[in-house]
Order: sequence, then structure tokens, then C-alpha cells
Amino acid sequence: MKTRIREIAEIFEDKEFASRFPEVLNLDELNWNYFVTLHRSRKSKQKSPFIYQKEQKTNDGQLVAYPTAIAPLELLKVLPVVEYKDLLKEKSKYEASAQSVFLWLKKMHAGTGSTLVRNHYLANMKNIEEKDVILGAKGTDLFIKIHGQNLSLAEVQILQGAQLIKNGAVGSIAFHDIVSPDTKNAVSEIWNKSWDHVSHFGSTTQEFLPTLDQNLKLTINKMAPAGHAFAAMDALLAAGENGRRPTTSKQTLLGGIGNGEDLSSTPDPIMVGWMRENKIPIAMLTTDKTAMDLKGGQISLVKVKGESPYVTIIEQAQAKAVGQLELFEKIGLETKEPGRPAMFNTNVALFNYEVLVPEITRLIKDIGAQEFMKICAPDVIENWKIQKDKDAIERKYLQVEGAMGSTLLNLDRYWRMNFGEPLVHFINIDEINRTQFFSPIKTAFDFFMQFHSNRFSFDVKSLKSQNLRLGSLPQVSLEASDENYYQELQNILEIFKGTEILDLDKLEVQGKVDFSNSTLRGQIKIVNKTGKVFSLVENRKNILQNENLVIE
Repeated sequence: MKTRIREIAEIFEDKEFASRFPEVLNLDELNWNYFVTLHRSRKSKQKSPFIYQKEQKTNDGQLVAYPTAIAPLELLKVLPVVEYKDLLKEKSKYEASAQSVFLWLKKMHAGTGSTLVRNHYLANMKNIEEKDVILGAKGTDLFIKIHGQNLSLAEVQILQGAQLIKNGAVGSIAFHDIVSPDTKNAVSEIWNKSWDHVSHFGSTTQEFLPTLDQNLKLTINKMAPAGHAFAAMDALLAAGENGRRPTTSKQTLLGGIGNGEDLSSTPDPIMVGWMRENKIPIAMLTTDKTAMDLKGGQISLVKVKGESPYVTIIEQAQAKAVGQLELFEKIGLETKEPGRPAMFNTNVALFNYEVLVPEITRLIKDIGAQEFMKICAPDVIENWKIQKDKDAIERKYLQVEGAMGSTLLNLDRYWRMNFGEPLVHFINIDEINRTQFFSPIKTAFDFFMQFHSNRFSFDVKSLKSQNLRLGSLPQVSLEASDENYYQELQNILEIFKGTEILDLDKLEVQGKVDFSNSTLRGQIKIVNKTGKVFSLVENRKNILQNENLVIE
């Protein structure tokens, strides 16, 4: 405890914080180390990299990053990437190898998904009053009907794992949940049920951490999780400590991190077998960037004078911080550059513990656990939030967060510098195969599209949604003065009921519109200035194709 008090005083220059908020000092070892690692990184004032531009000048030794779409060909040689479509050429070989794998699946259920409002939806689903609704994670709160029974998406993922075992695709499967204080009860309820063929390795709680106030002083007035780098830290530390991972005998232990609501986030036997056959330590799944992917992280290469090139990831917040948001969004979409397609990070990662355990154990023994945490420290993302406090005054708070991709790639950079080889490899998914492995549900419309529209069809045999029009999904932007109109899931299911979107490419809406029983094709823009709900069917606009509609 004294050590923690000293760390608080050293990092935050606040000797009294521990006495005012002693509960913060009671964080478990993983959460405490993650907390101080993030803030040490922030205090070191690391600089966000510039994205390369021709004739660009940099100041103060600023790093220059080359997203893959604009990277020089000689620099791309340091990028160990395999295309998923090429793995399919040796499908039988890799599927046979996967049968000897113990698959340890970490599902991320730590967030409640505040942008997907589902109070009314859950009240209807559970036949309770809206005031009695208790939110869990998106994976525990979103349901689909299978054989007449409503199952949550988290439960469907468990059934997917059981099916892999029944089919002999892998040797064993154990699930492990990353939860938060808000979601752990909902996840526990699922595992209180009986499940065949798969096991549960328990859960790791990602605690809410203190934030910084407007004066950059620690406060618990707003507590928040600090990003999914936590899940990566948990997975890496498991390689250096026996009790943190399942024990296996003759099977190869492979771990996978995926979103708890994404039914596509479990790796298939082909990927698993490829990692086992080639002794790949870590693999990150990426996909060719599309117009939908303006906000997520992009794999980039950095060349530093006096140092070997290395791989990094640029997040939207980092590009914004250096005034390059527009460039970040356009790269790989509007110009044809000499590099490979822009690689968009999916936040799915795989870990081969047969390779990692001896290497990470030896490294931690040599440099110590604290130094190892420093090496893996993610690039800090500063996320300002406005909160109305108990005194009804709105205040700004800074959430200090880290992303999973930068944690893995910072360790990879250390590995390249000290051992002369990459630790992290990439499996890149082409646009055609994209939704097999990456179908996150970030908005209410995403859920409608995947499970209630004619764009997808849910297959009860594979327990996956099948994309009926391969390629890019539609770009959708829905805005109304009443935010809940398009954020509340129940409302989306009602106003899009019976709507056909198979041939929809882009939908941009301002104002309230009822789309039920309509057909949308091509690129559509609707601006409703009336302040009232405009029904397409009632106004004989039930079929729209490449239209720009303004309702005065």
C-alpha cells in the first residue's frame, strides 16, 4: 500500500489523493498496474505521429508514419502480413492442424454500449417496466430467436463454440470474459446455466478508474473504464504466469480476443491452424479499409533514423490531435497509391501460447513485471467527456485510455529492436470475406441490419449471420434533434420494420423519418425540416433509388 501511495505522489504530484480516496488503492494488481502504466505514458508526453505527406516538414523530431496505402514498397517489406484468401488455398492442411488446438476465447463485455439505447427494447423483451431495466453488456442485452427461444448474442457465441467442438474442428474451447462492475452480473447469469462441450475459465474485471478534472488533477467525480488495451495486457501477462491461463496437456493453447456482441469475432479453424503450423506468436486481424472505416485505427509503418523500421497503429484521436483528421479518413479511399490497401484494425487478436509462454516468461524474469508493463504500455488516447454532476453543473473530465492494437505493436517494436524479428503478424481479410470475421454492433441500425433486414440471413446451423450481398456494407448516418429517435433500438426496429435494404449503398438522414415497409436502393439522402415524423409509405415514397429528398 505504501508503494502505491508513493506512485500516486510521483505520477500525479498529489500527496493527498490517497488519503481522500483510499478506495482507489484497493484495485487488484492488474487494474492498478494498468492505471499507473497509462498515466506514466501520458506524463512522458509522447507525441502522436504525423501521417506522411509529400514535401512535409516535421518539427522537434516528430515521428512520421506511413499508413500501408501510401507506404514505400521497400518499407512494406517489414510488414509480416498474410491474406486470408491465400490461407484458403491450404484449407485442408490448416483445418487438420486446428483439431489439436485448445482455443481460449476472451470475449470483451466490459462496456455497456451507451450509444445503443435499449431500455424500451429490454422492457419489451423481458416484460418488465422500463424503470426496472438494468443494462448489462451489448452481448447480454441483444437477443435473437432460435428455435422459438430468445437467446442473447453472448449465449449464441457459446453455442458457436460448442458446435466447433461437436464438429471436431478444434480440440477444446474455454471462454473467458472481460467484464466491468456494471456488466459482470449479467455475464455471470449466463454462466449459471448449463452448457455442453465448452468450459468457462472465469472472468477478469476491468474496473472503473479515476479521471482527470479540468485542471488535470485526479478525481473520482467521474470514473470510467480505460480502453480495451486492458484485454491485451491481460492476455500478454497470461503468458508469463501459469495460473492466468488454462492448462493443457497435448493440445496447443491458442487465445483469441473478440467483441462480446460480434457473432463473427471467433477465429475460424483455418486461422487457428495457420498459427499453429507456422508457430506465429501473435496475429492481429485487419481488413481492407472501406468508406465505413473512417474512424478506426490504421496499420502504419514508421522509419526512424538510427533504428529499424517498425509497425504502429494510428487511431482517429491521434490524427485529430495533430490536425490530420481529414487526411486520416481519406487515405486509401480517394487515391491509388503504390502501397498495399489501407489496413483497418478489427480489434480481433490471436495469441499462440505455445510460442509465447517460454519467450514472455524469460523476458519478465530478465527485466521484471513492471518493466514489461512499461514496454507494453499503449499509446495514450485523451478522451474529454462532459458530465452533469450531482450539483447539476456540467464539467469536463479527461478519460485516459489505451487501445489494444498499440499495446501489441509497442511490444512488437521492442521485440524487433532486441531480438531482430517481429512478434506480431497480420491476417488481412478482403472485402468479400469481411463480415465472416468482423460484424460489430455499434448502433441500433447495425442490429436491425444483421438480424431484422433482408441484407443478412441468420443461419441456425452455423449460428452466424450470412451477408447476402458480399462486399461493403451501406454507409448509414441517421440524425434527429431527439437523439433517442435513432439510438433507441426498439424505435429502430419499428421504423425500419419490413424495410428492404439489400441494394442500399448509402443512407444519410436528417430529421425523423419512418422507413417501415419501404425499399431503399443506391445512395439516398433525406432532409426532413418539418420537425414531425415523415412516413415514406404514407407519402407514397415507399421506393427510393438514388434520391435526394428534402421535406419542407
